[in-house]
Amino acid sequence: MSASLDVRDLRKQFAAGRPAVDGVSFHVPAGEIVVLLGPSGCGKTTTLRCIAGLEHPTAGRVSIGGRLMSAPLDGVQVPPRLRNIGMVFQSYAVWPHMTVRQNVAYPLRHRRAPRAEIERKTGDVLALVGLTEFAERPVVSLSGGQMQRVALARSLVYQPQLLLLDEPLSNLDAQLRLRLRDDLRRIIKQTGVTALYVTHDQAEAVVLGDRIGVMRDGKLLQMAPADEIYNRPADLFVANFTGASNLLAGRVLARNGEFGTVEAGGADAGERQDGRGGQDRGATGERAARQGWNSAGRQSLHGSCRRPPLPGHADDL
Repeated sequence: MSASLDVRDLRKQFAAGRPAVDGVSFHVPAGEIVVLLGPSGCGKTTTLRCIAGLEHPTAGRVSIGGRLMSAPLDGVQVPPRLRNIGMVFQSYAVWPHMTVRQNVAYPLRHRRAPRAEIERKTGDVLALVGLTEFAERPVVSLSGGQMQRVALARSLVYQPQLLLLDEPLSNLDAQLRLRLRDDLRRIIKQTGVTALYVTHDQAEAVVLGDRIGVMRDGKLLQMAPADEIYNRPADLFVANFTGASNLLAGRVLARNGEFGTVEAGGADAGERQDGRGGQDRGATGERAARQGWNSAGRQSLHGSCRRPPLPGHADDL
């Protein structure tokens, strides 16, 4: 049974300096896939490990399915083994001396499930990840992508209420990553488990996530569906990190009522634009904007693209 995840004011301080995680808050409803996206060192993996219980937060609260799992100021810290979560690591973390079936069945045997239940659930999850015909093979004889499927099957076989994935595709070659990311979303949605996925790859985030949270320097800057983050970024970093953009430098020359007049740099430094995005009809602003856009090329993401607005033209393509 999947469960919601609630993170409030999460903070993790390792040593002197800025925190690795600094006041992160978000909510994941049951059955949703949320992706934490950001550059290396932004705090996304530390956030994931705090939710898993592998790191002890400095402050904040983590609740899974309405049950408080971590609250340092209240003395609450539930061990990872009691949180009923599944985790897929960047490294495959499979048992090298076991077969595929033995790897996947291990969590059930550890929980002392009945033999018939172990056989049934193991067979079901191997079929789900497409490894039924490899069940009796030594796990070390598989390819990297197949071993990652074993790790995913092992994390799902006992039906966790929350699935955590820490860049599980980063060790795979480019073509295999493209194939597995689609399969990964299908498998997670088919099981109905709530999932939190960490990556630095924007394409992975868009394909896998129902919502994307962009992080920088330990802070969560914006969490929203992919189209909203792309078309309405919260700040300049989000805009630059999540897609190619056309940026025009400018400075305010004067203010006229509600809207000001700005001077834009670039090909025509003297071109003027008002606050509504329209150009002075007597200037060459529209031509410069068109030329700048055509030279940059159209950048698309799932059929949408970001471009500077032009007078008399619709803003979306």
